[in-house]
Amino acid sequence: MFNAYWFIGEVVNITGDPEKLGRVRVKVYQDHDLLMKNEDLTWSHVMLPTTSESIDGIGMNPSLAIGSRVIGFYPDGDHGRVSIIIGTMAFNPSTDTGSSDHSMSFLFRGKNSINQEKIGLEQPESSYKAEYPYNRVLQTKSGHVIEVDDTAGEERIHVRHKAGSYIEINKDGRITIVAKDDSINITGGDSIIEVKGNVRMAIEGNLNASVIGDTTVVSAGNLYVGSIGKMELSSGDSIILSAVNGVTIRAPGGLVTTGSISAVGTISSAVGATGTFTSPTGKIVSVNKGLVSQIKSAA
Repeated sequence: MFNAYWFIGEVVNITGDPEKLGRVRVKVYQDHDLLMKNEDLTWSHVMLPTTSESIDGIGMNPSLAIGSRVIGFYPDGDHGRVSIIIGTMAFNPSTDTGSSDHSMSFLFRGKNSINQEKIGLEQPESSYKAEYPYNRVLQTKSGHVIEVDDTAGEERIHVRHKAGSYIEINKDGRITIVAKDDSINITGGDSIIEVKGNVRMAIEGNLNASVIGDTTVVSAGNLYVGSIGKMELSSGDSIILSAVNGVTIRAPGGLVTTGSISAVGTISSAVGATGTFTSPTGKIVSVNKGLVSQIKSAA
């Protein structure tokens, strides 16, 4: 029976594991001198928590980096043929070397090290107000960040891509989603959007909406559709304008039709009209260009 032999070491190689088991090469402080070549070191297994199944491709994978300070043991004792890493050890090299390369993230230590570049006028400021040691941070080598902050009164969740896109939920539950590049949302079934307050949309480019089925827009208040440029209404069938209190068309440049106009009621023109009008009884009234004060459809 062997007695386990414990050690502390430094990770020197994280790539090249022939079995791709997440193993690393470790230079053990008490066993390996400076002359020991990295390629001569054995591959050390990395222990994962019980929250990782580690079977059939299910579970988490180790995420050590070159330079990580680790603690482990040789289960076969002094023979040292098998080594297992059970965890990493955080350290502050500034106490020994004067370096500022602290092992712990600034975000964990209570300092916001992320510069949130604003790309929209409505984009709020960062809600970061973390206090050590209540912010749980996962920060990768490339710059991806996940924060779950339990700072009293400032609880928040923040998920950020290194490019600057992020999702943040602040202490009140407000959700901010920022995409530095394109944003694509695809739904295989129905999509329901319910808003209790107001909705504002600001689009600097063009807006194109394509609907295969019917489209219904209903407003309980007033409805305004405006355009600084030309506006065109087109229908493959017919267009019906219906109003309880009348329809007003303001066209100082004139009103031009290429067909006939059917009216149930009265048509009034202040400056003149040209075209053909049909009365409710089917009588056709032709009007030549000129000043017309009022045209009443009649039988």
